[in-house]
Amino acid sequence: MDEIREDERLGGIRSKPNEKLFVIDDFSFSVQQDLKSDIKNQTPSKSDKNDSGPLVRLDDLKCFHLLKPHTQVPDPIVKRNPIRRRGQRKSEIMHLKDEKRRSKKTISITEPEEKCKDPWAMEEPKTILDSEWIDSSIKRQNLRPRATKPDEYVTSELPAVETPHPGFSYNPSFRDHQALLKQAVDSATLITRKERNLINATARTKCLTVEKFESESDTEDLEMLVEDVKPIVIPKSKAKTKQQKRKEKEEKEKARLLQMKKQDNIRLNEVFRIKSIKKQIKDTEQKQKERLAKLVKKTIERKKFGQKEISKFKYEELSLDPALSDEIQGSLVGVQSHNRLVLERFKSLQKRNILEPRVKQRMQRKLRVKKFQKSIDKMDWEKTGYWNGIKVLK
Repeated sequence: MDEIREDERLGGIRSKPNEKLFVIDDFSFSVQQDLKSDIKNQTPSKSDKNDSGPLVRLDDLKCFHLLKPHTQVPDPIVKRNPIRRRGQRKSEIMHLKDEKRRSKKTISITEPEEKCKDPWAMEEPKTILDSEWIDSSIKRQNLRPRATKPDEYVTSELPAVETPHPGFSYNPSFRDHQALLKQAVDSATLITRKERNLINATARTKCLTVEKFESESDTEDLEMLVEDVKPIVIPKSKAKTKQQKRKEKEEKEKARLLQMKKQDNIRLNEVFRIKSIKKQIKDTEQKQKERLAKLVKKTIERKKFGQKEISKFKYEELSLDPALSDEIQGSLVGVQSHNRLVLERFKSLQKRNILEPRVKQRMQRKLRVKKFQKSIDKMDWEKTGYWNGIKVLK
């Protein structure tokens, strides 16, 4: 009786065969995972449920039903930031880039492919320095970066050794020698002119200071003279009458009207000289273009061959020291050398911005003033070290 009642309560499970109780699901798990995205977007119909497919749909589960909106009220936030999964985090552009890299058999930035290496494989060193038997100090010495500069760090396009002026030859032509002498004279006159301007500027300041001192000494004498001289009474200017003021106002108004009329006439006459104005504008534009072209050319040359501001001192050209016409000799036997090779090389390095322009520094030794305290100036407790029988700490 108990067994019959239990079967009635549970639905007669014991009497039913296994085929009715259990069903074999042939639908693979991988296919279910692929169909998840499609199932979410599609609403299943009654006919679909009867068709052959997964026994449990994700949309039919109650946990997924609770996540869906159950009201017809629209979402207050129109645009929400979607939470992307691991596969969806990459943008389409990055996916395309990764595909291109894979096609070219290169390593991806986002997904680097780790190449498995055989740890027991013996690799031969490419060079002698790659071998494990060479000391690290030898590697450091040989593998450190050399002082080779690329094209973008080229200091100047000037040649390392410039071709000298043809006037420096031991047997130059008359024209070349005269041109060199003229160049030397011009550079010397420019230096002397600068020095003269500097002397004149300093002389003016000296004269002003002297005049100030003289004026201070003469003030006392002038005060004595002023006391004796009677004061000169300057007559006050009389006030203008109304008539004079009116006439002056009328004259000013007439002058203003005349000036305005003159400006109007000029403006009207300019209509008849449109051709000349157009020509003038064209000439000014042409001049501006030429000036701009010169400026561009100058800046390019300065970048290529100019000196950069590396230090606070300006670069100074080496003074020319050509041989005079009396010193020129036709053969190499009696030639006197006027060139200073070391100084020329040093100036060449400065000109090519390899070394900074320098000035010879002179050491000025500052003598320290030594201070001494006389024993007479000292107090008794400073001499003895005791005050009222008590030792004083110095």
